[in-house]
Amino acid sequence: MREVQGKESFLVVNTMENPANALWTLAYFAMVFTAVVGNATVAWIVVGHKRMWTTTNAFLLHLSLVDLLGAIFNTIFNFISMKDR
Repeated sequence: MREVQGKESFLVVNTMENPANALWTLAYFAMVFTAVVGNATVAWIVVGHKRMWTTTNAFLLHLSLVDLLGAIFNTIFNFISMKDR
């Protein structure tokens, strides 16, 4: 972090100053990508194949959809929160 002078002093965070920020970004991207692809694959398999329409697979479908939505909508806010620390 560095301080920038102007009317008021404030801190400017450069994401490339700290290699940990790049690693943190890569780790979150990998986590979100894996969650989205994996859960979308489960949903596609269960919905796309009539033979997979069982009670247990319906439960697994709902679990994967909830996890998919959590990965899409919740992870970005957690990422921003952790980057601002």
